[in-house]
Amino acid sequence: MHPLSQQNARRAAYRILGLQIVVTGAAGALFFLFAGSPAGLSAAVGGAISVIGGYIQVRIAFARFLDNNPRRTAAAFYLAEGVKIVVIMALFVLALSRASLPPLPMIVAFGATLFVFLAALIMPSPGERQG
Repeated sequence: MHPLSQQNARRAAYRILGLQIVVTGAAGALFFLFAGSPAGLSAAVGGAISVIGGYIQVRIAFARFLDNNPRRTAAAFYLAEGVKIVVIMALFVLALSRASLPPLPMIVAFGATLFVFLAALIMPSPGERQG
C-alpha cells in the first residue's frame, strides 16, 4: 500500500463533496415529493450546510498541505475541522432563526450527508484495485 499523495487526497475530498451534493439533491427531492415544498427546501438547506462546511474544510486543509511536515499538516487539518464546525453552527443558527422552514428535514438531510463519509471509508478509491 502506498501513501496517499496530496493530489489523490484532494481528489478524494472533492469526490466526497460531490457525493454529498448528490445526497442533498436526493433528500431535497424526496422531501419535496412526500412532504411539500417547505420540507424540500429545508432538506436542501440542511444538505447545503454540510456541503459548505465540508468545502471550507477542504480549502483550508489543503491550502497548507503543501509540504511534508507532519506537524503543519496536522495543524492545518485541525484548524480546518474547527472552522468547519463553527461555520456549520453559524449556518444552522442562521437557517433556523431566519427561515420559517421545518427543522426536521434540515437535520435529516444534514445527517444523510454525513453518511457519505462512512461510505467513502468502505468504498475503494477509483485508482485502487482489489485483488
